[in-house]
Amino acid sequence: MPVSIESMNLRDTAWAVLCLVCGGGGAPATVGTCRGEDAKAAAWTDAVRHADEHARRLDELRNGEHRREQGHALGWSQAQADAMLWADRSHLHFDGRSYYRKDMTDPRAGRGRTVARARVEGLIGAGFLRMSPVDGQGVELTRDGHDARRAWIAAQCDPAPREAESAHPRPLLFGEEETRRDADRAATLARFKAEEAEIAARTARLRPETPAVDPDTCDHAHAWLYLSADPVTGRLGHHLSCACGQNREAYVGTSPAMDTGTATRPRGIREADTSVTAAHADRYGYQIAGPWTVLDEHTKRSPVTPSDAEPAWTVVDDPNRRSAHRPLAELEADRCDRMAARAETLPIEGPGIIGPGTHITYRDGHGPGMRSQHGTSGTVVRIGRRSVTWQPYAAGRTLRAPLESMRVRVPRASVTVAATGPAVHWHRWSLSDHLAYARRRPGAEQPAAPQRPAREPVGQLSLWPAAQDPNRRCAAASGAEPARPVVVIPCSGAKGDRPAPAGDLYRGSLHRMCRKAADTLTATGGTTVVLSARHGLLPLDQVIAPYDVRMGEPATVTAEQLREQAVRLGLDQAPLVTVLAGRDYTAAARQIWPHAAAPLDGSRGIGQMRHRLARITAHGAWI
Repeated sequence: MPVSIESMNLRDTAWAVLCLVCGGGGAPATVGTCRGEDAKAAAWTDAVRHADEHARRLDELRNGEHRREQGHALGWSQAQADAMLWADRSHLHFDGRSYYRKDMTDPRAGRGRTVARARVEGLIGAGFLRMSPVDGQGVELTRDGHDARRAWIAAQCDPAPREAESAHPRPLLFGEEETRRDADRAATLARFKAEEAEIAARTARLRPETPAVDPDTCDHAHAWLYLSADPVTGRLGHHLSCACGQNREAYVGTSPAMDTGTATRPRGIREADTSVTAAHADRYGYQIAGPWTVLDEHTKRSPVTPSDAEPAWTVVDDPNRRSAHRPLAELEADRCDRMAARAETLPIEGPGIIGPGTHITYRDGHGPGMRSQHGTSGTVVRIGRRSVTWQPYAAGRTLRAPLESMRVRVPRASVTVAATGPAVHWHRWSLSDHLAYARRRPGAEQPAAPQRPAREPVGQLSLWPAAQDPNRRCAAASGAEPARPVVVIPCSGAKGDRPAPAGDLYRGSLHRMCRKAADTLTATGGTTVVLSARHGLLPLDQVIAPYDVRMGEPATVTAEQLREQAVRLGLDQAPLVTVLAGRDYTAAARQIWPHAAAPLDGSRGIGQMRHRLARITAHGAWI
């Protein structure tokens, strides 16, 4: 040992501290003396301190650059460095709710100030601190924490600003925590690679062995339906695969019926329920044509054939050997048509013809909740004043929905009534619109022998400015003047401070968007009027003074006044009317024009109204 102590007299009352390193390697040099009764103990303490100082200097020579690199990489704030100092002095504690600073060696010291919990837990997560294994309340430094403290002191770097303090500091460079994280990352990567290899092996096992058909010459009429169980979770999945080996569609089961137990309590693939798998095949146009064959403990298959004359799938030349398929919306429509053909429904469909057995579906912008398990189409069971009771296809229970949320759905095999005028768009009407139409025509004559016209695709609701409007085409063919659309827009709360024309007085953002949409709809001719809560129907050039009345208040314009104004303006018999307004204004406008279209009806808020108005402005129609 380079540092030692030696007695200076026979009575051992004086002791000297000798250091061989300080003596230059020859004779030891005296670096300190201690006298008195406890001279030996004091000399030994000084010798240990002197030896630690030599070890620190030697360590600085060997590892100084490495420590400075570690210190600069820490990026601590001053508060984080203080927390490490308090933990090194055993002044940092935890009472089960918060961390606080307190000197336990001082009996007069009270509880100190609270230390931010996120800061301490961030240092614990980085491997610098840990809870004391003795009492579980003290916070102490780990080995990485001691090394980090030495590196921080050696680097003497400026602390990071308080606002730039990280809640998840990085571990010590080349420390134990960083090494552990690297090992965990390597193990996770190896596990992912093993899982990918297992998936590839299972995929290769699920491909049909025979017959081996060339994909270029295969007619894709012979296909297999595979049902497989995950060996760990027991969850089932199924997919269609052609005989040539090209996969069609994969689906991971989520129904309780799609369960074969777990790896510890397996039920086996033989007892697995195949009803959900058969429904999956039927959904994409295939039906099971033979018995199920068990390939192994996790897989079985059955031959399937197309339900229609043509296969429901088209195969493409894809390097991943996956084929393209028909759009999901088209497949869902085919499924609804097949189910509708089996249901007892009304023999004829048309404007105002609804009742038990009518095919209905949700309107655009409406639909069931995210957790709903039923479909979106079905048949009417009972119609009330505000809601309809209906039964989804292939379901054993009935549901209720608002009349405004549902519309009539026209299957391919249905017989429809030819409609003209505003009723030409009855496919887009809500059920409440159909009821209102039926009440307005109580003695409407029903067709004696309905004909089955050629089925045409039902498009979106046109808002009449387009040249393809059916009424406009009929008028042009007969040589008559085509009907001009009337667009009604609402007033707004924000107005100018002096009298002005109605087209310039209102300053509200929603009113301006409605005005832009109305200008688009009347670009080829038409009339735009403002529905004012105080003054009623206003042409855009009529000058009025500012006012403060909202729709529904005592000073609101009445329905009789609105009818008189419509007659005076020559708009009471307008066949094409569009109301770009909210619920209250739409109800007031329909006192004059019950057939008026309301593209904003059913909006869930101001945001959806703005979205629909923007689409009308961009495309000239609600699409």
